[in-house]
Formats: sequence, C-alpha cells, structure tokens
Amino acid sequence: MIEPVQAAAAAQALAQGAAPPSSEVNAATERFSRLMEKEPDPSIYEQQHLMQQGSPATTFVRAQESVMQKTFDDVRAFSVQAPQMDMVQLAQRHIQITYEMAMMQTQFNAGVYIAQSGKSGLQTLMKNQ
Repeated sequence: MIEPVQAAAAAQALAQGAAPPSSEVNAATERFSRLMEKEPDPSIYEQQHLMQQGSPATTFVRAQESVMQKTFDDVRAFSVQAPQMDMVQLAQRHIQITYEMAMMQTQFNAGVYIAQSGKSGLQTLMKNQ
C-alpha cells in the first residue's frame, strides 16, 4: 500500500515550485535566448556548397550509399560465382556476405537513430519556444 503524501511535504514542494528560478537557470535562459536571436552566417553554407563539402549528415549518407552499393555488388557477384564454388568456398563467401550485410544494416540503423534523435530534439526545442 502506498502511504499518503504528508501535508508538510506537499506544502514544501509547492513552495519550491513557486520559488523564483536560481541565478544559474536565469543565466542559461539568457544565454539560450541570445543564441536563438543570432542568425546563422549564410557564408558557412555557401562555402560548403562551393567546395563540394556537405554537412555531416550529407557526408554520412554518401558514405552509407557507397557501402550499400558495394554490398549489393558483392551479392550480385556471389550469385554469379556460386555455381562454380565448392561447399567450403560457398560457406566462406556466404558468411562474409552475411557479415557485410549485418554491418551495413547496423550502420543504417545507427544513422536513422541519430536522425530521429536530432529531429525529436528540434521538435522539443521548437515546442518549448
């Protein structure tokens, strides 16, 4: 059975909630407000575009696409070479491709997780504005 909340504890919690925020909270709030008021320097994006550099997300997607293409090419090559392989070679190549595909899937899932986390963080930030 759960014990009822004592009246003194409830009054103390209400008093703490009604107290003005600490100076640390005020300083963090002011700093955040200053950061939100600044507009990003558009030359950063212009330089990335002119120098064919992407954002970290773009770089990750390009690298992931390269890994996926290599894996797909390896699977195609395996399907062509499989009839000429003996059982040991067939098993070795199958294990290698399975490992490659597992690594590709892990990297893909990590990228999706990071993207979703970033999106959720931005959504929360915008809701709290």
